[in-house]
Amino acid sequence: MSYKRVWLAGVTLHLAVKGQFPAHGHVFAAIFLSFIIGDLIAIPFGYLSGKNAANN
Repeated sequence: MSYKRVWLAGVTLHLAVKGQFPAHGHVFAAIFLSFIIGDLIAIPFGYLSGKNAANN
């Protein structure tokens, strides 16, 4: 999940600010953004942090 955020923030924003973001880059940015959102939904952060581990 980390490399997706780094790529999206570092590469996409850097190129967009410089005005060099290619047209096909929007597709890749949308795919990576959907993966990031999907990861945030799918990963059980409450369970991993131990808050709900006592209930199971």
